[in-house]
Amino acid sequence: KEAVYEEEVLPSEEVIFVMDRFGYCKILDRNTFDKNAENIETENKYVFPVMNTDRICIFSNKGILYKLKVTDLQISKLKDKGTPVDNLTKFDSGSEEILLALSEDSMQESYILMLTKNGYIKKVSSSEFKTNNKQVASTKLNDDDVLVGVKLLDARIKTDICVSSSAGY
Repeated sequence: KEAVYEEEVLPSEEVIFVMDRFGYCKILDRNTFDKNAENIETENKYVFPVMNTDRICIFSNKGILYKLKVTDLQISKLKDKGTPVDNLTKFDSGSEEILLALSEDSMQESYILMLTKNGYIKKVSSSEFKTNNKQVASTKLNDDDVLVGVKLLDARIKTDICVSSSAGY
């Protein structure tokens, strides 16, 4: 009985995940966000509501999906810088770029669309990424290839996709 440790169950509440263009992320409470929403959304790259019991999914240009628990981030003040995503996951900001960040809950009944530099395109059901692993290979890439785009598609809506190259094709 002494060796058993029971984790406290957190009451589920909505918070706001915020990540700037440098990869610093933080959690804001709903009241702080509502008072400063316009300012927060213009200064940061990713801003979305998430439950404090959820996980954040971060897709990199190397074809890797990083997951981090919202509970790993503390609720911050508006002026706090936040924590670098490098410190929370195995993401390496020196050699990787974040293409998409979203909550795991928002991925339900969706597809993930991935497009590579060499012109390959792939659509994968989001259920493929339902795992407890902190790092998942989202797609295999050749040595000279990187992802240039990752988008979330709603599975309930038929979507046409148009891709254009810099050469006008």
